[in-house]
Amino acid sequence: MHYRKVKRILSAKNGMNLYRGCSHGCIYCDFRSRCYHIEHAFEDIGVKENALELLETALRRKRKKCMIGTGAMTDPYIPLETELCQTRRALELIEVCLTPILPFINDTRENISGILDLCIEAQVYGIICFGMGITLREGSREYFHQ
Repeated sequence: MHYRKVKRILSAKNGMNLYRGCSHGCIYCDFRSRCYHIEHAFEDIGVKENALELLETALRRKRKKCMIGTGAMTDPYIPLETELCQTRRALELIEVCLTPILPFINDTRENISGILDLCIEAQVYGIICFGMGITLREGSREYFHQ
């Protein structure tokens, strides 16, 4: 694990990744692709140390409510999260959205029903289901095939 400061935390389409790299080693992970320029060992997780401050500032500047995407490029619930609580604190700032639902990992009927019950309790306004896909770009493709 190593820390680094970043200039911004939200992408143009409101995607957010608090970490850079992951300890899960999923074979289908697109973030291993060379186009993302991970210059360190993938399992050596980069923690964006100023992410929460940047997120708070970015949310204050938003003129309209929006959906914030988490975990598009790295799992927001890596084991390190139990120690750092970056994702938990970010979700407290956001109040928006829960993803990902991963096949064969957390997509059981009981888990989904429990999530929906919590959504009802939290007075969630809507649920959007995004499709899943694997890009297998250069870098991640080789890892997947191994």
